[in-house]
Amino acid sequence: MGHPRAADTPIATWAEEFLLLCRRLSPTTKETYSRDLHKYVLPRFGEYRLGQLAADEIENWLNDEIAEGIAPSSVHRHYRTLRRMLQVAVQKQKILTNPASASTRLGFRSAR
Repeated sequence: MGHPRAADTPIATWAEEFLLLCRRLSPTTKETYSRDLHKYVLPRFGEYRLGQLAADEIENWLNDEIAEGIAPSSVHRHYRTLRRMLQVAVQKQKILTNPASASTRLGFRSAR
C-alpha cells in the first residue's frame, strides 16, 4: 500500500475534521480536545502535513512543554489528544501509521 494522498493534508485541516467526528463524545471531552488542539498542538504542528509529522518532533514538543513549566499531567493530556487525533487519521486511512504511538515510550514524563 502506498502513501495515502490525504497524508498531504495540513494537520490544522485534519484537526477540524477530527473535531467534527467527535460529536458523539461528551461535550466536556470534545471541549478538552478542542482547547488542547487550538492552544497547544496546532501552534506547533498546524502547518505540518499529516504524513510529515515524525515521532522525534513530537518528543521535542513534549520536552519543550515540560521546559516551559507546563505541568507534566497537562503535557501528557496534550500528547494523548494529539495521539488520538492521529489514531483517527490512521483509522480513516489518511495516514498509514501514527507517529505519536512511538512516543508512548518517551521519557518526557520523567521530568516530574
